[in-house]
Amino acid sequence: KMDSDEALVKKLRNDFPDQFTSLVKMHLSFCLDQSTDEVDCLTPSKTSDKKSVTSNKKTRIPKQTCNSEGIKYASQINQLIDYLSKPSSLVQEGLFRRNGKVKQQQELMNLVKEKQVSEITALLESNEYSVHEVATVLKNLLAEMPEPLLIESYYPLHCCLAKLNHQERQIKGCQLLVLLLPNENAEILRRLLNMLLEVSLHKETNKMNAMNLGIVLAPHILCPRKMSAEDLTTNASSLAHIVSFMIETTKVLFDLPPEFVSDVRLHFKRDNEEDSSSTSSTPPVKTTITFVDREMTAKVVAEVGLDPTEAALAELYAYVQSQPESEVKKKWVHKFNKENGCGTPKVILNSSISDACAKNCKNLSQSIRVSCIIIFFR
Repeated sequence: KMDSDEALVKKLRNDFPDQFTSLVKMHLSFCLDQSTDEVDCLTPSKTSDKKSVTSNKKTRIPKQTCNSEGIKYASQINQLIDYLSKPSSLVQEGLFRRNGKVKQQQELMNLVKEKQVSEITALLESNEYSVHEVATVLKNLLAEMPEPLLIESYYPLHCCLAKLNHQERQIKGCQLLVLLLPNENAEILRRLLNMLLEVSLHKETNKMNAMNLGIVLAPHILCPRKMSAEDLTTNASSLAHIVSFMIETTKVLFDLPPEFVSDVRLHFKRDNEEDSSSTSSTPPVKTTITFVDREMTAKVVAEVGLDPTEAALAELYAYVQSQPESEVKKKWVHKFNKENGCGTPKVILNSSISDACAKNCKNLSQSIRVSCIIIFFR
């Protein structure tokens, strides 16, 4: 079943990239307690202080989720990772912290770039270069990538996730950001983090725990390329925490969030139903509705005779109203009230549906997504 879920996610990503991005963005908005507009165009810092870990520059989630040009030296990077994953490499004290000889580093860097991929393994096995020099060359290749491995556009999102005091939501947010990575980036990241996790598991021998690795790797795989040395120094601790968290959660980081998979399944289910029942091959709009508790929602909708869209809005409003007073809650309530017909649903006046939805939602932790409506345009 997991393989079929992965196939569905891949199909949505490849065949309907806009819908895929919209769905990921929606789930990110719940992880971050942000509206989808804010996730799409974040302004994390309202201050003009350039030293802030979250840039106040507006950043937008790219619609394209593939990299047609690919990563230069991707095969070489993977071979270096494989070499450093060997048991004899993992136990080397100061791995990724020590640099080795500068002359040897430069020589190996040039050879790795010039040699055929098939020749690099023999080059590394020649023992002419130390493990530390191999690790330094790997860091340099990652640093030379025009775009950071984790993608500069997603840097503010990583920073926002790091501020959450909720590990489950942090993991889910990271999983969603991994889904947005170009395939080649995601594969290199998977290999890299698995290797770094193994390094951290030998910390008694190599003296390199996840935080130490985060400190030395964050500038190369996470930070925007134009970040100044001063900003990098100021934010070093926060950036290291982001990368160390990814290292520690590597085993689940590439799993698909269950709620996201559920919505992908529902998307294709409704798509198939529409294709079989409609004579039109290109309906202009398709709506996918998901609920925190579909059984209760279906029961209430049947009893009241309510339109499913109104039910979803009612449940969302009830959930928002059930939350503790906060700036986030005020913002959502304001949006409901401002939109009137499209926001605060008239059905809220019906106490039976309101009470049922509120009772349903109050028992849920904030980590579980609320009812939502996604409009997919073809």
